[in-house]
Amino acid sequence: MKHKFLIWLLKLLSTDLENMDANTLNYWLSKFVQEVAKSERKVYPARTLYGIICGIRKHLEETVGSKAFNPLDASDKR
Repeated sequence: MKHKFLIWLLKLLSTDLENMDANTLNYWLSKFVQEVAKSERKVYPARTLYGIICGIRKHLEETVGSKAFNPLDASDKR
């Protein structure tokens, strides 16, 4: 059975990262990765996007602590 995603439960993008729930953070990070491009409309290399997500993860660990959601861990199913 697929997990039904209810978009109306998401928090706004203006919400601070550390105050987003896992579904909201996953949604907005997915949108970011899909839409981000350099000024010449070329997509960034995967390594660059991975580095950005690692930076966000580090920020969450520093502000929320060890209970922070890890967007890079597929087993973190919050």
